[in-house]
Amino acid sequence: MKKRQQPHHIYLDNQIYFVTAHTYLNKTFLNTLPKKRKLLKKIKEFLKVFNFNLYAWVILDNHYHILFKVSRGRDLPKALNKIHCGYSYEMNKIENRKG
Repeated sequence: MKKRQQPHHIYLDNQIYFVTAHTYLNKTFLNTLPKKRKLLKKIKEFLKVFNFNLYAWVILDNHYHILFKVSRGRDLPKALNKIHCGYSYEMNKIENRKG
């Protein structure tokens, strides 16, 4: 049996979450201010869609951290998926890449 590399997630309503997300293969894709601003825009956009309150963030060259409060815990995976898919789609389009 393959060992799970990440802990099971618990999604609770009206809770504060601290999330860390890394870039693909930990590469420094977030290495310019415009890329970081675009990611922050996506984070704010989708947290607002899901009625989450953003408290703090830091975006580094190969990962980011966000601290926010969710209204409905079950929306957390959907919101993060929208952020990551939306951002990677836009960046691939700008940089003429796939994947």
